[in-house]
Amino acid sequence: MVKSYLSRFLASLSQSKQCRSRIFYPQLIVFLSFFAYGNSALASECDPFEVALSTTPVPPQYVHSLKQTAKIRETLADANPDVLLVGDSLIQKWPANDLKNQFKGISVYNAGVGSDRVQNVNWRLKDDVFTKVSPNFVVYLAGTNNLSSQKSCAIIEGIRITLVEIRTLWPNATVVILTIPPRGDELEEYASIIEEVNYGIRTEMPDKKIIALDLHKAFLEACQATTFSKLLYLVGIGSRCELLSSDMLHFSPAGYALIAEKLTLYFGSGQNASN
Repeated sequence: MVKSYLSRFLASLSQSKQCRSRIFYPQLIVFLSFFAYGNSALASECDPFEVALSTTPVPPQYVHSLKQTAKIRETLADANPDVLLVGDSLIQKWPANDLKNQFKGISVYNAGVGSDRVQNVNWRLKDDVFTKVSPNFVVYLAGTNNLSSQKSCAIIEGIRITLVEIRTLWPNATVVILTIPPRGDELEEYASIIEEVNYGIRTEMPDKKIIALDLHKAFLEACQATTFSKLLYLVGIGSRCELLSSDMLHFSPAGYALIAEKLTLYFGSGQNASN
């Protein structure tokens, strides 16, 4: 019944001169067509309107995000990096000096944008500036900002569609997707949905050559081992886990160092870095 409704809705949109005259609505037609006629088993099991939210490319709704997007548009082409980092604030907040020190001899460009959801990343990747670079590696991390308002199946599908876009842009690049890390005071905020999304990242991606680096597992193991940090946290000092900042969401310098260690091993060896 829903598919029938969507099919009629798509037909009415495609016949509308007003819709054809805009950029956004043709994209909406393409993506809703995906749900109306089916493409993946995951999408067919999820509410198609939920999936439409996470897979329809839309610009961010924050001024700071648009400013960062403009900066990327102005500087990316000249950088022409070996490694392109794509995602939300967990990527954007990676200190530039740390990146230089952690990836010596490798040109890295940080295209992360704070507050991005998966559909915002997808929208940004459609900018022509991304066609002007040819990275050898693309690292992707997004989805944590979708957790509060969307179901896991829709988030997974949004990530999957974005990875299709990445693969279309750079068919020869090695793509590494990071699983969503734990968050919250007890590392249990949105734990069940994070587990479901990360399972989807490991099993539902469009290309077997896309590598899933299990950041969630690495952070949990490291955080559980940092007993001294836990003791300090109990008396109001620092973070429960030294890999996370005091907000228990964003990464600390130690957290970025761990990610860099995992990625450097992969960049150097070309082997699967998912463990």
